[in-house]
Amino acid sequence: MIKENETVEKQTNPYAKQLFVAGPIVAVLFSLGFYIPYLRAFRIPLVFLLPVFCIYCIGLAMIMVRKAVPPLPRLPLIIGLLVTVGGLAFQGFVAVIKEARVREINLISRSLLDSGYSENFIAIYGIITDIAFVVLICAMWAAFLKHKDTIIALAKNNNDKSWLGFFKAAMGGAHLSWRQFILPLKMNELPKSYYLVWILAFYLFWTSLSLWYPGLHRLGLVSLPPYLFLSILIFAPFISYLLWLWLEYRKS
Repeated sequence: MIKENETVEKQTNPYAKQLFVAGPIVAVLFSLGFYIPYLRAFRIPLVFLLPVFCIYCIGLAMIMVRKAVPPLPRLPLIIGLLVTVGGLAFQGFVAVIKEARVREINLISRSLLDSGYSENFIAIYGIITDIAFVVLICAMWAAFLKHKDTIIALAKNNNDKSWLGFFKAAMGGAHLSWRQFILPLKMNELPKSYYLVWILAFYLFWTSLSLWYPGLHRLGLVSLPPYLFLSILIFAPFISYLLWLWLEYRKS
């Protein structure tokens, strides 16, 4: 069984690496393009790159789904689908009943509008991009559910003697010393992407939860300070992933 799990890790790692590298790169490019005035000329190319990037990542996620042997657990999958799709549908419903204008939606829509694109075009672009993003979240959630048993089995096999050792193994650092794990100085001292990519899956899932917030906020039901909302999006996914690892470790 361990050999099978190691085979799954080895076969999946290249696709996980592409996802783990591509996601932060695109996030940095968008941050630079939309928040640095001197790079404003790159905004529209980045906007049209977004749905293409989502489709590319969906393909990688679906490959990772097929690499794992265990069947998809139905209840967690259904919950993830309902949260993600429901959040998008609720956001759109509230936008319709509140008659939100394109200018009030987001930076991407405002950039397209300021560049001369019609509101109808922006609406179609928004629908396509939102659907692609939601499909990506669902695909990554499904991939995590398919691989979760493999992650835990490999981490326990590599180090189940202590929580810290198990944590390091579950984060892809079983082959590294603690110095290499905490402060990598060479490329071969980096943790394996196969383990790190699932943290990205948790971040995407929490992003799907955040899809509910704009609608609730617009209806006046929830209001959080911006710094608190941002802090939740940054820290909650990682904390929840650590909590999941700790619960799985405690089972043994």
